[in-house]
Amino acid sequence: MPKTKISWQPRSYSIGDYRYSRITDGDTPFIEVSIRMLSIEAPEVHYPGETKPYKHDEKLKELGERFKNGAFPKIPDKLRKYLIDRLDGQSGTRQYTQGLWSSDHFLEMIEKELFPRNRA
Repeated sequence: MPKTKISWQPRSYSIGDYRYSRITDGDTPFIEVSIRMLSIEAPEVHYPGETKPYKHDEKLKELGERFKNGAFPKIPDKLRKYLIDRLDGQSGTRQYTQGLWSSDHFLEMIEKELFPRNRA
């Protein structure tokens, strides 16, 4: 695996960008801020809100059927076939499973690259 480079390009943040986590004493608040990894795309394990992809298997299958039946005529044929082949009764379940695998792999990568001394 190639070396991981972590860089930080500071910019102005408002307090709304952070989430208070905890304090250890009267002068040390811990805050959290989410970051997005550049050039990494992974399957989502939740849809907007807290809905899990596997709860949408039937709706995704229905969408695949709509594509098969000619809905959305402006969609190019190559993309239509690609979607039809993937929108079945297990689409959301596959996405969720792959998202969990991706999260596990990412955690392993972070632990290896950021905390190499903590490995047994």
